[in-house]
Amino acid sequence: MAEKKTSAFALLRILKKYSDEDHILSARQIIDMLDEFYGIRIERRTLYSNIEMLEQDGYVISRYEDNGKGYYLKQRQFDKAEVLLL
Repeated sequence: MAEKKTSAFALLRILKKYSDEDHILSARQIIDMLDEFYGIRIERRTLYSNIEMLEQDGYVISRYEDNGKGYYLKQRQFDKAEVLLL
């Protein structure tokens, strides 16, 4: 049960750290990263519901249906130009 609760947070960390429009992650890559980095084993259905949960919480995630490749976090706290300015 704890894995189901923490998998959405771990998914968000993976999307923030490893994905952008140039580095799109497949569902299989995300599932493998969750297992490798956090020891969380989930099925695809759980991944999809976690993505949906994050979207309902306001995160903008590009899906396979949008780009034909996989998933990445579209909206971040700062864009690249703002980070460079800092």
